[in-house]
Amino acid sequence: MGFLQWLTWVFLQSSTSQCKIFCCALWAIWGDRNDRVHKKESKSGKEIGRFVNSYILELK
Repeated sequence: MGFLQWLTWVFLQSSTSQCKIFCCALWAIWGDRNDRVHKKESKSGKEIGRFVNSYILELK
């Protein structure tokens, strides 16, 4: 299964709320990856989780 097929499957299996969390989490993880590569800084998993939670609440 390719990435696009997997991503489509994830979205079809998930509620709108879960899709928002999933997309925000992917975005946060990618941002942390970029910080690690370019700035030599990194967040813990808990910090990323808190960011995702906070961002989702702000969207509401």
